[in-house]
Amino acid sequence: MTATVAQVLTLVRQLSPREQLELIQTLAALAQETLDSQSNNVLDVESDPMLEIIGAYAHDIPLIDDIAPSADPDLYITAEALGSKAAELHAWEIAPARYMRGHDGRPLRKG
Repeated sequence: MTATVAQVLTLVRQLSPREQLELIQTLAALAQETLDSQSNNVLDVESDPMLEIIGAYAHDIPLIDDIAPSADPDLYITAEALGSKAAELHAWEIAPARYMRGHDGRPLRKG
């Protein structure tokens, strides 16, 4: 905490509860205005495709057999390499060395 922030906190503690609430509401409004103005200035940039594959950004890549990209990024990297034909495949078809089909039709991780 900087000395200036510490000084402001000391002054705030001297305010009545009503004045503290008014200050907090004013600061919240200023913070919201700042966030709103910054969100309008955000440039529309393409994200890194590799980060999209592993789920670091919102994307339209469907889950493969309900397996999160963060649980098995290699599965999604392999699926991406297979292209559009991977859309209908299951995990055990995309990565047979790591998955097999369970008795219930769901993927089972080997090992």
